Amino acid sequence: MRQIKSERPIFIIGHARGGTTVLSAILNWHHDIGTNYNKDIYSYRHINQFINDLLSYNFHLEYSERLERKCLWFSYFPTGKETFAGVGKEMIIEKLMLNNDSIVKFKTLLLKDVSNFRYLSKSPGNSFRIKVIKEMFPDAIFIAVFRKLEEVVFSWGLRSYGFKLLGYDEAIRIFSRKWYEVYEYIETLKKEYNILIVTYDELISNTTKILKKIFVHCRLSDSDFIKDIALTDNRNKWKNDKQYKKKIIEQKDNLGE
Repeated sequence: MRQIKSERPIFIIGHARGGTTVLSAILNWHHDIGTNYNKDIYSYRHINQFINDLLSYNFHLEYSERLERKCLWFSYFPTGKETFAGVGKEMIIEKLMLNNDSIVKFKTLLLKDVSNFRYLSKSPGNSFRIKVIKEMFPDAIFIAVFRKLEEVVFSWGLRSYGFKLLGYDEAIRIFSRKWYEVYEYIETLKKEYNILIVTYDELISNTTKILKKIFVHCRLSDSDFIKDIALTDNRNKWKNDKQYKKKIIEQKDNLGE
């Protein structure tokens, strides 16, 4: 089988519901990044139109699935356990067990639509596959997006599997633990794997500045489009829910936040 190559592939990791999708949308706008099927974004007149469309659940889900390729990753890297909400420490894989033929086949499927673009992946699940990704892609570049616990848990809780299904106490307990698992694991590897940590707060409040930092880290040319990006600030939605506000403060105290 022929060897598939992609120079300096970019992997966006971090919290689910934490800003990985919006960051991937911004990077995907860059002319050097993407896949053939993602370049239909150029039908948009402006990047802000594209970002605003991501607020729609169905569009967000479709776009996110294209970049995550969950089925492909799980078929080659099964965890042996069911993962709730698609991310958790039960997904940790620290040693590449695939033989050479399987690696080539996986990379062929993963990169089949890349063409001449830089490969971009965004997946919270890959937060726990950092070591095996680096084995397969020695020049892989990692960016982790960290978002505050109370914001991530509230956003997760509003999903169909959240507060209505589990109740406030159970949902907050589960999602808080998973938030911490992502944060803790990436923190332990950030220096060794040169992971650039950016916060959701920085992305919202200092968009141009943090994007320029990300472009340097990814070895991307500077682009004027980042100066015009306007991101919706929904960081404080959770404060309007008094029941949630009380319970999440209690949970943060339990986690030692």
